[in-house]
Amino acid sequence: MTPSKQEFEAHINNIILSMPLARDFITNSSPECWANALFPGNRWGAINNNIAESWNNWIKAA
Repeated sequence: MTPSKQEFEAHINNIILSMPLARDFITNSSPECWANALFPGNRWGAINNNIAESWNNWIKAA
């Protein structure tokens, strides 16, 4: 979760520097729908990352 648009952009720029082909994918994936820093409204008072945590726990073993 990134708290500001500037920090989000810094992270995205780092990704694009290491993987230039990711630029189109990121910009075409509607980041305002999945990036907290770009979300235009309220998040309904609850944010969780259960799916990401499940993935992280699964991938550690692999």
